[in-house]
Amino acid sequence: MAAEEENNKKNEGKGFAGLSSLVSDVDTTPPPPAPKTESAGSTTSTGRPASQAAQPQSQQPTQRQAYQEPPQPSSGSSGGKWILGIAAVVGLLWLIGQSDKNTPSPSSAYSPPAQSAAPSYSPPAQPQAPSVPQESKPPVGQDLVFSTAQIRYCLAEDIRMEGAKAALNNYSDSDVDRFNAMVADYNSRCGSFRYRSGALESARRDVEPYRGQLQAEGRSRFARDPSTGSLSAPAPAPAPARPAPDATVQAIQRKLNELGYDAGSADGLMGTKTRSAILAFQRDSGLTPDGLPTSSLLRRLSDDRVAAVRESPQVAPPNTSTFVPPSSAIPPPERSPARPDRTAVTDSEQSGMERACDSARLYSGPSAYQSCLAREMASLKSSGGRPDLSRVTSAERNSIERACDSARQYSGPGAYYNCLNREIASLNASRGRPDLSGASPSEQAAIERACDSARQYSGPGAYYNCLNRELSSLNASRGRPDISRFSAFEQAAIERACDSARQYSGPGAYYNCLNREISSLRSSGGTPDLSGLTSTASAAIERACESARQYSGPGTYYNCLRRELGKVGYR
Repeated sequence: MAAEEENNKKNEGKGFAGLSSLVSDVDTTPPPPAPKTESAGSTTSTGRPASQAAQPQSQQPTQRQAYQEPPQPSSGSSGGKWILGIAAVVGLLWLIGQSDKNTPSPSSAYSPPAQSAAPSYSPPAQPQAPSVPQESKPPVGQDLVFSTAQIRYCLAEDIRMEGAKAALNNYSDSDVDRFNAMVADYNSRCGSFRYRSGALESARRDVEPYRGQLQAEGRSRFARDPSTGSLSAPAPAPAPARPAPDATVQAIQRKLNELGYDAGSADGLMGTKTRSAILAFQRDSGLTPDGLPTSSLLRRLSDDRVAAVRESPQVAPPNTSTFVPPSSAIPPPERSPARPDRTAVTDSEQSGMERACDSARLYSGPSAYQSCLAREMASLKSSGGRPDLSRVTSAERNSIERACDSARQYSGPGAYYNCLNREIASLNASRGRPDLSGASPSEQAAIERACDSARQYSGPGAYYNCLNRELSSLNASRGRPDISRFSAFEQAAIERACDSARQYSGPGAYYNCLNREISSLRSSGGTPDLSGLTSTASAAIERACESARQYSGPGTYYNCLRRELGKVGYR
């Protein structure tokens, strides 16, 4: 029996069951459990049924009463001690968890929320461009009573033509003609009309919010295909037929002409001359100058006492007004002068003219550009064309082309051909290239250096003239003078003083410079004696004459030393 109990205790000491052998000195009598208020079907906060959650609570007092002293492990078994320690910690954690479970949960059984159906995605409606209020194109005529829709057309078309004017190509005659046709059609319909009171303001409120859209519509009339450069917009409708003559306008025109007001021909059509004549008559007669060919104006013109009687202006019909839109005075775009006929001009000449007038095209407007082309065309015709350069050598031809390259690039073909003719004339007037064989190689090289700029930029005639001048200067000089009898310092100083003439002015100028420096050296009296001066005074004099020593030759240097000696009392 004792062996059986010992065996059972050994089995209970394995794993976590060893916790049951711990003895507590706390009263093991559990307090009476609190009554349960949960329904039988409710669940705990952990999601288990209430019957399952309550089972460990009823067993807890029993387990606390069963705690007994565990058997002491042998002193040599460290593994058992570790197992017992871990089991004790786990048991304490289990007891704490059981005490938390005994606390009744205020919440009822958890039931997961019902899964809502996934919302279906519907793409947002694409915004549509707002539509312009309804328009109605009015008929051709003057002084007609327009509806609100007709007034909307006039106001909207005015905005559209603003956009069209900004998009048209002023250099294209076809674009200019198209726009002028639009203006003429607009003026024939909307140049002067009448409307009911308040209709104009209402139409303007309807149209004004769509100004940007209307301007875009106007620009699209002159939109061009990027690949072809042609107008992508459809061609405008043909110009409306000439309006029928108006009998009232025709009678007014005859009366105005009889009274000395130039209204043009009595064709019954309202034009600029007719409106100007009406305005002049109305101002002279003390009438309101509105320029409208009304029946009251005709009666006023037909009155025999028109020159003496001042009548009140005819009152317009009730609830009507007259409107002359701003676009009726829209002038057509400035038409540039006609492009000159360049059918007989070569491609290179056309390119030269375009280059010469490129600045006017970019910055001075189409009129200045066309005027520039006309000037270049006239210059080309007066030049006589490109001269024949086949009779000159290749070197001379290249020199002539270099001399006239600036005119070719920037001044047009006419100026270029004139430059070629001038260079040929200069070449013919020169004595040709002189013979330099009588000069030494160094002298020939010096002559070529002196005339290199003329050869590069001034044409063969100027180059040959330069060679002749340098050769004449060499022959007129006395040749290179002998400076070997002078000291090394004096020879070097003479060469430095004449180095610029040697490099850039030819051998004749160089030899003349050497002779001048020799004469200056001889007249100077030689180097002065500075031995009687202190070192400080001698150094000061040398510093004062350093520039003369470096650049002005020995004679000038020696004279400078003597001047400085005289300042300190030495002669």
